[in-house]
Amino acid sequence: MRVSLTQPRQNRRFTLLEVLIASLVLALMAGGIYGSITMSTKMIYSARQRIEAQSLAVDRCWIAYRDTYENLLNYPDVSTVAVPLGHSLFPFGGTVRTSVEKFGNPITYVRITVRLDWTENGLARYETFTVDRYDDR
Repeated sequence: MRVSLTQPRQNRRFTLLEVLIASLVLALMAGGIYGSITMSTKMIYSARQRIEAQSLAVDRCWIAYRDTYENLLNYPDVSTVAVPLGHSLFPFGGTVRTSVEKFGNPITYVRITVRLDWTENGLARYETFTVDRYDDR
């Protein structure tokens, strides 16, 4: 039987092979879109954690920086506390380490460093913020 290319439109049908190939292409596209959404969600979550850590480090550094210079000279070399309750890093068991290094003889300036450590999905993460404070007495 010979099929004419001028058959009416309603008599043309998709073959099983064409349907399978179209379904495969659609499934590949859906898988790619799903993978992209999953990866971007993880990246956004990680970026939020880093921003939270940076802001907490800056806050802690600013608190130490605003203290009087005499008190800064009496700070312990390193003090470690847990991440305060209410921060998104708290469930990960994060720690805040504040250190004050003294430079010069006599001491002319101090370096305040705040480091946040936390574990996210089994990976150790950290953020550090450092500022120098000169003798203003």
